[in-house]
Amino acid sequence: MPNLLPLEAALARVAAVEPVCRQTESVPVERALGRVLAAAVTAPRDIPRFDNSAVDGFAIGSDAKEGSRFEVVGTASAGTPFAGGLDTGKAVRIATGAELPRGTVTVVMQEDCTPSGDTVTVGTVSQAGAHCRRAGQDVTAGATVLSPDRRLSAPDLSMLTALGLAHSTVRRTLRVGLASTGSELIEPGCELQAGQIHDSNRPLLKALLQFYPVEIVDLGVLVDDADTTRTSLLETAGRVDVIVTTGGV
Repeated sequence: MPNLLPLEAALARVAAVEPVCRQTESVPVERALGRVLAAAVTAPRDIPRFDNSAVDGFAIGSDAKEGSRFEVVGTASAGTPFAGGLDTGKAVRIATGAELPRGTVTVVMQEDCTPSGDTVTVGTVSQAGAHCRRAGQDVTAGATVLSPDRRLSAPDLSMLTALGLAHSTVRRTLRVGLASTGSELIEPGCELQAGQIHDSNRPLLKALLQFYPVEIVDLGVLVDDADTTRTSLLETAGRVDVIVTTGGV
């Protein structure tokens, strides 16, 4: 049928429409899932924030060679760093995520070590810098981590909280008006009369829109009357961003 608008052309027209909502708001990060980011997010600090251990083991203050023995001078756990520094021949028992003591050359996994009293013997040779996660290794301060117009996912919210951000600036929620048209349509649950059918389009569209950050304004069923339809659509246009209709005569 030559006069019908092809689907591809219709989609192209929709894609070419300017954004209908440029207003923004700040929302708590835990409520930002699915919202559209309004501004770029830059990292206020490094991630990791400090050099830390990637494994449970021993932080060594000099090159570790197979069979080398080191004096254990303390411990470092996540949230409780070792207060001092490491000199040659010294070691600190360290947990995964703990800040590396000053002077750490390498970390040796505990499975490759044999502790005995106040000493530890290295069984497997580790290269300098092994198992050391450096500050800024994942994200450096000032780097753009999320770009505008991105629909925020669960990993994005994790990134925002890792950066210490409690709120996110997002686009205002779109208001979408939904209307079915047709004098033959009635709501589910009502008894059908001659020539009538239940309206199944609006429930479908409502369900599909649940996956997006929108506010639905339900216009119900519009009967096949030009004046009634025009009045309803014009009244609704002033309080919604988009109107979606189905059917039509």
